[in-house]
Amino acid sequence: TKTNVIGRGWNHDFILDRSKTQKNKIVLHSECHAVVDAIRNHGEDECFEKLFPRATIMIVELESDYAYDTCHPCPKCDPMLRAVGITNILHTTPLGKIKGLDLSPANVDLLSNENVSIPLSAACDEQKIHCERLQQAALNMKK
Repeated sequence: TKTNVIGRGWNHDFILDRSKTQKNKIVLHSECHAVVDAIRNHGEDECFEKLFPRATIMIVELESDYAYDTCHPCPKCDPMLRAVGITNILHTTPLGKIKGLDLSPANVDLLSNENVSIPLSAACDEQKIHCERLQQAALNMKK
């Protein structure tokens, strides 16, 4: 089976736009960064309609130069992945093994959850891209 990487990401700090939120900075997790990288590379419609529902996200956490740590999606990344439709997860364990995780069901309504929308919006701002689904969810949240 041929495997294609549709997006890459890594944990890093990002300074937030103070006109949009009261926080100064956020840590963009690798999952969020990879999702937005995929949208930048392939387009929003292609990702949400075709790529994300079939995607497997691989999360690797290195504890040091030679050891792995457990890195299943955190409580913020779990709903973000389900919101964009990625439910098949592979992650490392402390023993260096790969463990599978199913986050079903996907739920695009989670885009309106601020624990999902704030990091995704920040990652979109960083990549200088617009995500119509995220913007629509924000508008629906204000109603």
